[in-house]
Amino acid sequence: TMSDRVVVMNHGHIVQIGPPAQIYQKPNSVFAAQFIGQTILFQGQVSAKNGESCQVATDELIITCPTGSDLHIGQDVFVSVRPERVRLNDTPLVDLENRLEGSIVNTIFKGPAVYYQIEAPGGRIITAQQHLEQDIPLYEAGSNVFVGWSSKNSQILLQ
Repeated sequence: TMSDRVVVMNHGHIVQIGPPAQIYQKPNSVFAAQFIGQTILFQGQVSAKNGESCQVATDELIITCPTGSDLHIGQDVFVSVRPERVRLNDTPLVDLENRLEGSIVNTIFKGPAVYYQIEAPGGRIITAQQHLEQDIPLYEAGSNVFVGWSSKNSQILLQ
């Protein structure tokens, strides 16, 4: 069918071809990541590599990501994280590799989901999407929260 494959184009050039889920979960560029859905983008440099993971130093934090085979120390990269992959809690998320503290600046309800805009250290706004369930807490503007996500949900992008 027509939706089996999607072609993402930028200024008449093909950026990525693939099934919609693949492009959403594994975009190959900043343009594809932003085109096919909401994303949180961090800009930084590869600061360490070991085995199947690497670290990217950004202004806000050091992000652990799956290693790309062609990465080298000092390389400029972007890291994409989808808002629905970000978790919030009242206590530190010690089970997640990537974490920081922040303050809720806005809460937006959209159907069965709530979007939190969180001010991170340095003033950066990070958006987290949580599905409304009975057992999750709801946060109001001004609430201090711990934010985190798994390294497997950090996607390195070169451009």
